[in-house]
Amino acid sequence: MYKKRLHPIAIAFTICKYTWSLFPLYTIVLVNFSKSFPFSTFVNTMVLIGLFLVGVTISSFLSWKTFTYTLDGTNLIIEHGLLFHSKRSIPIDRIQSTNEQENILHRWFGLVQLQIETAGGTGPELVLRAISKEEARQLRSVLTRHSHATGKDSSLYMRTLSSRHLLFYAITSGTVGIVLSAVAGLYTEFGDYIIIPLKLSDLYTHQPLFYVGFLLFSVFIMWIIGILIVYQKYYDFRLIRQEDNLIITRGLFHKQKMIIPLGRIQAVKIEENIVRQWFGFASVRLISAGADEGEDSKIVSFPLVKIKELPFLFKHFLPDFEIQTALQRLPHRARRRYMFRTILPVLLLSITAYFFTFIKYVLPVLYLLGLWLGYRRYKDAGWMITNQQIIFRTRFLGRTTVIIKRHRIQSLTVQKTMVQEPTSLCTIKVYVKAGVAYNAFSLVDVDESTGTSVRKWYSYEKEPTVFPYMKNG
Repeated sequence: MYKKRLHPIAIAFTICKYTWSLFPLYTIVLVNFSKSFPFSTFVNTMVLIGLFLVGVTISSFLSWKTFTYTLDGTNLIIEHGLLFHSKRSIPIDRIQSTNEQENILHRWFGLVQLQIETAGGTGPELVLRAISKEEARQLRSVLTRHSHATGKDSSLYMRTLSSRHLLFYAITSGTVGIVLSAVAGLYTEFGDYIIIPLKLSDLYTHQPLFYVGFLLFSVFIMWIIGILIVYQKYYDFRLIRQEDNLIITRGLFHKQKMIIPLGRIQAVKIEENIVRQWFGFASVRLISAGADEGEDSKIVSFPLVKIKELPFLFKHFLPDFEIQTALQRLPHRARRRYMFRTILPVLLLSITAYFFTFIKYVLPVLYLLGLWLGYRRYKDAGWMITNQQIIFRTRFLGRTTVIIKRHRIQSLTVQKTMVQEPTSLCTIKVYVKAGVAYNAFSLVDVDESTGTSVRKWYSYEKEPTVFPYMKNG
């Protein structure tokens, strides 16, 4: 047992981290105090930048120098701090998973960043920013109780994603909203320093067609940016089943490696947006208890897979879960409720047609789309209980199928509203753990007898029943 430090390149990573997090504050200081010194504005700016970099570099060096980690067989011990020395011990038994990440600097120096996650954590319990690949391999072998010491690939199965399928996945990912949100966020942060010389009178100097074209061009550019972001994120995607772990590697500029114990998977989601469903493709996500709340708790185990290949994928990579295609449908009396809920926003929008006459020209199209979408939501909704798992299928715009094992359900509720009471319908809601939070999955307007059967199945009031496929009634 001996203390180890991170690679010295971790100093540069810490400098970048501090610079990025303090940049907004530093920008404000620079703008307000660049003329306070008795020199030219340029010299004052250089002095402030130099002082900032010197302070960040010294702080980063001390952070690296005082940080050590030790593995004593049963605990991982972390010590850090100069003025306020801290010592923390993480029992190995609490460690659930380890993830590897690499950026360009990591690759140049043959290093990786290792994230260590524990049960019930709100995020990575420990991040080793720069360690050698060999050290990371040894730590993973001990911390996850899984030996990689031979250096050989003992994987049972491996799946990759072709460039053609990756491009299709990126094109159909719908990341325009994400890029737009990022641009809006940047403008919110630095809007005070960005001056756009635009007058209200300038808006009337162009024809409406100009603004429509500008809007379409902007959306197209954001779509292209979104495609590039998704493509580099899932570049060289590999899914490996290695004994009781799934190993996911991906990334072009920022290479990431995640090790997910099969025993920590709480639920599996199969997502089909409208375009992918037309072409017979779906995405598979895992909801893991050891991950942080947010995107990382819904890990993409395979971005794009043919729907007809899902049984093979489940059999070899997710053996604890069963894929089912024929589900129990909702009763006929739920159909009008689904359709009404979908066209309700259109009905409310029609009120504004009295003030904005152009709306009445698009209302018929919106009514037809609303009725069609409401019918599809009703038609696609379904459920199934097979032995020790329950399956829900719902649709908002895309179709989602979630598969949950009974012993992974944190709580299950069956409730009725005043509107559902006369029609003997109810809503089933299931909660599963994802990090420190919970994910809820609901199926609305199922038959009241179905709710009773599901509640009994969950409470072990009777042996699990396999419900055969039945047409909606």
